[in-house]
Amino acid sequence: MKHCNRKNTNFIKILVKDGFTCEPCRDKNKFYVYKGGGEKYMIHSGERAFHPLRRWLKNIYNYDFIF
Repeated sequence: MKHCNRKNTNFIKILVKDGFTCEPCRDKNKFYVYKGGGEKYMIHSGERAFHPLRRWLKNIYNYDFIF
């Protein structure tokens, strides 16, 4: 059985609450994050994916992520 790292995905729940769509990829450890019909961003579910995601959300959607 493969290892699935989902313990650091609490920020995904906050994004869904704020109107973003977070859908899993075929690989269970990755997600697509987007809003409406906008640009998609693939993230890994680990701890190190948080800061690049925060930067991308600020640049593309002007969204300040407060965690």
